[in-house]
Amino acid sequence: MENPSQDLVNPPLIINDLMGLQRIIEPQEDVTVGRAGSFQIGHDDRYLHRIFFQVWYSGQGWLLKNHSSEMGLDIQSRSTRTRSSMYVGPAAVVMIPPGPSAVTFKTPERSYELHFDVPNRHLSRPNQVRIKLNTDSTHARHVPNEDQRQLMEALAAPLLQSPGANDSVIPTIKEVAATLGWTVDKTNRKIERLVKSLEKDGEAVYTPHRNFLAHYAARRHR
Repeated sequence: MENPSQDLVNPPLIINDLMGLQRIIEPQEDVTVGRAGSFQIGHDDRYLHRIFFQVWYSGQGWLLKNHSSEMGLDIQSRSTRTRSSMYVGPAAVVMIPPGPSAVTFKTPERSYELHFDVPNRHLSRPNQVRIKLNTDSTHARHVPNEDQRQLMEALAAPLLQSPGANDSVIPTIKEVAATLGWTVDKTNRKIERLVKSLEKDGEAVYTPHRNFLAHYAARRHR
């Protein structure tokens, strides 16, 4: 006779792409999401990773691992009782919250939203991800050069030294120029060029651009 509580101990996960594709993942399975994932999305989006993230059951709950080295995603509760949300950065592993949630992310080509439904939460190792080599390569995102790396480090340094500090600690253009031994004009040009590259990658750029770059760099460093 089956134990009626077993489904509560090891609950399935329901994943839905809101475009007609839904799948129930049992605890003994795992699922990869991306252009070449077992749950395939964005097959024609050259900016989306072939394997973007992976979901599996750990024995204590459902986990999500971001396999990207650059893209992040957000998990937000869909429950009317809670408004919790969390950012999952590159290479991060998180516990998927119980109940209904929405996973959102975007590339320069489009925005994505997937719905998860998890009745319970609980840790194990995922199966090894094997990527088919006959698929086309992921479109390369901007990689900062040495000047851009130094620029972002100078802007983000106060935020990294004082977590929780407000934007008043972000150095001015003149202060950054003095730190790097550049002219103010050169510093402004470097900032604008870097911002344009990141905007092409799909980053949500805002002004002042030095504040955006400071927070962007600090987020990448953490």
